[in-house]
Amino acid sequence: MGYGSPSWKLDATPPGIERTARSYSTFDAVVLASTVAISVSAIALAFAVNRSIGTGLDGVGMFAPSDWAVASGVGGWASISRVDSPGSPVARQPYQPDQWGRWGNIGGVRRLVANRVAMGKASLMTDTIRNFIGGQQVDAASGETTDLVDPCTGDVFASAVRSGVDDVDRAARAAADAFAQWGRTTPSERQAALLKIADAIESRAAEFVAAESRNTGKPVELTMSEEIGPMVDQIRFFAGAARTGAVPATGEYLSGHTSSIRREPIGVVAQVAPWNYPMMMAVWKWAPALAAGNTVVLKPSDTTPVTTVMMAELMNEFLPDGVFNVICGDRDTGRALVAHEIPQLVSI
Repeated sequence: MGYGSPSWKLDATPPGIERTARSYSTFDAVVLASTVAISVSAIALAFAVNRSIGTGLDGVGMFAPSDWAVASGVGGWASISRVDSPGSPVARQPYQPDQWGRWGNIGGVRRLVANRVAMGKASLMTDTIRNFIGGQQVDAASGETTDLVDPCTGDVFASAVRSGVDDVDRAARAAADAFAQWGRTTPSERQAALLKIADAIESRAAEFVAAESRNTGKPVELTMSEEIGPMVDQIRFFAGAARTGAVPATGEYLSGHTSSIRREPIGVVAQVAPWNYPMMMAVWKWAPALAAGNTVVLKPSDTTPVTTVMMAELMNEFLPDGVFNVICGDRDTGRALVAHEIPQLVSI
């Protein structure tokens, strides 16, 4: 993943309690032995997962099993802290006894997803959301970023790049280059790709919902029940629509003239999505465009870009590079996108 090898530190003493010598009763000894055994098992599980699964998924941008860790905290005795190796952009993150978590790299963001079991809440800590252009995560040419705020807490939990004219041009040209190949695909090929995307999103729904909840403030249960199902159904609908386009039969509808209609993709489509339903609104934009054989440059809201970038990285597993591109930014970014000379259609 490019972040170096992590090290793990076990602290068997609860915060604020000094190590002191004392006599243990039989009951104390049993509790202590059980606690230590569970903690050691947790560490062993983390390293067993690391050894057995390896880093095979790192390249596709999903959560990397090689970076899993399990934190066990029975009675407040144990906690596990991750100390990233030199050069890592992520600060040291402690696990508390009421949390479990795992590190991963999805949507160009390195982060810890930690579920507070005792509180029943999900927490998403991120670094920087980057553009996804031509099959790669890229920074904005200017280096400028925008803070992303958790609406529930008011805390800044991440930053997103702020794209300018040069970034828009780069994305538009990547989409135009990809159209040379994607525009010649058959309806069945496009349908197959969209169905695979729908299946992949559905299988990783929990990851998308956790990110969407943190970025928008929506309840996890509501997001899962009201958005994931309709969203993947819509992708599958347009996958089917790719093969069912109907036109009037070629014929002489006017004396002396033969009429014929041919459906063809138009090229690059520029799209701007709003903040309130980032995942679903993005699907409404790109699914019909890709089904018809077009390529896309999509700009999500400057306040809610997380799941759109995650989606782009996932989709790139099933699409040629440059077919679907995402640029982050503000109103100036959107203005530059809709004014660019390459897109043949603008969807807002």
